[in-house]
Amino acid sequence: PYTTLFRSEDTLVTLIATDGAGLTDTCEVTVTVLDTTPPEITECASNPGPLSLGEDCTVALPDLTAGVTTTDNCGTPVITQTPLAGTLIAEDTLVTLTATDGAGLADIVKCW
Repeated sequence: PYTTLFRSEDTLVTLIATDGAGLTDTCEVTVTVLDTTPPEITECASNPGPLSLGEDCTVALPDLTAGVTTTDNCGTPVITQTPLAGTLIAEDTLVTLTATDGAGLADIVKCW
């Protein structure tokens, strides 16, 4: 018996059977490994606090992605924010932070 760790992809495996007389036969199978575990946002970015409006009564939304802590079983998720950093806002705005892993699975948190 062998134990092999497979990456999240298709892997061709050759199976070999040998009888007592030493005769063998083989077959090939494709093992497909899929990541089905989404990432998890374990800590949301801290609230940037009150933002002072400029002369035009707007303020640029700061980048909140750096303050997000995540976990994932297969790597480091990409963190995005909506509305995007730099978007001009004039009132309290709900910000959505999304962590997406390499398999396209996501965790979404709405802040503020």
